[in-house]
Amino acid sequence: MTSEKLDNSGNGSLKVPGFNNIPIYHELELQKRFTNGICEWEQKSRLTAREIAMLRLMENITESEHWQTSLFDDTILDNWRPEALSSGFLMSPMAWEWCVSELRDKAKLFHQTGRIIVLNAGSAVCKSDSVLEPGLQKELQQSMSASYLLSTDSDPVKAQVRHRIDPSLYALVYGRSHVLTDGGRVEMENLWESWPKCRVAPAPIYPSVRNRNREIPHGGAYWRVQCWSNRFQWLPCEVEFCKSTGTDVRITSYINNLHPQNVSAYAAVEKLISAAIGAWNDILVVGGQGRWPMRLRTFDFEEENDEQPDWHKEIHAYTGRFPTKEKQQELCAKAKEYLALPEYDPECCVWLDETGNQSDLLAEMTPEKWEDTLALADVLLNKYGRLNYFHYPDPGISFSYEDWKTGNNTGKAVMDKVNLFDPEYPLPPDPDHQYYAVALEDQFRKAGLQVIVRESSIELTPEHPDYAGDDDYRIEGTLNEHIVAATSFYYDVENVTEARISFQQEAPMEELEYNFDKYVIIEKVWDFPGMRLFDKDKSPAALQVMGSVTTAQGRLLSWPNTLQYRREPFSIRDRSRHGHQRAITILLVDPNYRICSTRNVPSQQLEWWAEAAVQSACLYQKLPAELVRMVKDELEGWPMSQDEAETYKRESNAERSSVMENVYNGIESYKFIERSHELADYNE
Repeated sequence: MTSEKLDNSGNGSLKVPGFNNIPIYHELELQKRFTNGICEWEQKSRLTAREIAMLRLMENITESEHWQTSLFDDTILDNWRPEALSSGFLMSPMAWEWCVSELRDKAKLFHQTGRIIVLNAGSAVCKSDSVLEPGLQKELQQSMSASYLLSTDSDPVKAQVRHRIDPSLYALVYGRSHVLTDGGRVEMENLWESWPKCRVAPAPIYPSVRNRNREIPHGGAYWRVQCWSNRFQWLPCEVEFCKSTGTDVRITSYINNLHPQNVSAYAAVEKLISAAIGAWNDILVVGGQGRWPMRLRTFDFEEENDEQPDWHKEIHAYTGRFPTKEKQQELCAKAKEYLALPEYDPECCVWLDETGNQSDLLAEMTPEKWEDTLALADVLLNKYGRLNYFHYPDPGISFSYEDWKTGNNTGKAVMDKVNLFDPEYPLPPDPDHQYYAVALEDQFRKAGLQVIVRESSIELTPEHPDYAGDDDYRIEGTLNEHIVAATSFYYDVENVTEARISFQQEAPMEELEYNFDKYVIIEKVWDFPGMRLFDKDKSPAALQVMGSVTTAQGRLLSWPNTLQYRREPFSIRDRSRHGHQRAITILLVDPNYRICSTRNVPSQQLEWWAEAAVQSACLYQKLPAELVRMVKDELEGWPMSQDEAETYKRESNAERSSVMENVYNGIESYKFIERSHELADYNE
């Protein structure tokens, strides 16, 4: 699967995107690489609200103590079942039984691997609290022991989030960084020896990228081409497999912003990468097809009592008064019987009183209302809204759980696609799901991996005890970096409340496949909480929140870069003390590619270079400290000063924010209202 054209081994000219006539936007065919979420991945079709509820319930249960054994105890399940069914209208008996079967299989996998797959639809999240040896947390705490000084940032919110290892600092800067473009490699033992052989990285021509939008098979293709960078690229380090089998690895080029002298930190990161490989195998997405099929495929819904009785229309026809006493008695008798009918769960009703009032309509009838046909008609319309209801579709109808596990019959829908333009012409069903496996340690053992390392901390103080969370969801990296998965290890969490990460993904609906004649039902069945799908001015983006996962001490959390993520708010638990959440994140570069790495770029930190130079020359022993500082100052301009690196970091971060704007611009809003107008014109 590895491209023969791309090569950054150092044995010849650097053959990676952006160098030696390989365009920066070089991209493999979708089926020959892993998928990212930059205007490329879609969950087709959008999951129903009931399936989302199932995903969140299963994630919640896997947070319970001894969940993996409790699932096989019928007594415990009998206690859990009423609570699950009463927690919301979306959990039905059939949905509960499906969840139990799936959770039992998750428990078996957990016993084998120590990993738990949650929120698994097309994409998934993998969590584990046990795959890493217990001492690794302490190793990281000690190797990252330099204190987090209070930030001098005047904005206390920005001051909360700090990075000890920040890939945006001393990144590859096109037109500025020095790169081994003609061969050779940077050695871990001497990060600058190869510098004289370097050339300044060329600045790619950005307008060429704009012309590639027609080649990208996605609705957001125009915006996707704005997601490359001709200015910056995060620098990954190189990772080799140590043995002929297994996932043990070693880092063979320096981690940007982590000095190789910190041997214990490098050893700890190697263990993290080794542990992450199994999780990446579980969740990486190849091409356009997700890893799991939908549990509940449907394009229509069952509706009851969708028309008012004819005698309602008769009352509407009278303007205020009944024509005769006999007609009043006849129609009022029917009205009393109708108003006494049992009602349904408000969430299953199609039309409801906008006030949400669920009072007893019959008890509220006064003699004046019985006399007034207009008032009676309004009450009957309100009752009709409470009796016109729909059924949330259930799993296990069009295919069983056993079918789902194998992919058989998963293209079958509970209710078939709806061709409103031409009802006599049925739309073809979806194909059954094809499962596939990923084994990075087998597929890329010879080539190795490239990973980007980031260490971050959220620091809270009694003066600023609350973390507000991220402003919005985000995807990792730009298209230059080809990031396909992320793993975060929360190695030091102290004195904070429960913290979570939420995940969402693009989830479109093909308008002409669904029965959008009743938009209120669509909004409820297909999970548009609090949105008005048919409000032309407020039509929501084609996004769906999958759920959230806790980020507890010692947890290893992995997800594909098809998912957008957001850190949720948390606070100090004991407000008299400081608190923090510290994590190391490993970002996997698609191993089907090679990109410019720290193997090809000598360390750009001026302070590192100057310190090594003065130590090598024993200047501290020969010169006063003031003269040594003068020698350091004379080196300004190469490699890169802290001030210059910080300036580039700010510019890079601004560019990455722009990339996320383009990602959101590339996610289409639902346009059912325009489609309904088209249908009306067609029918005329």
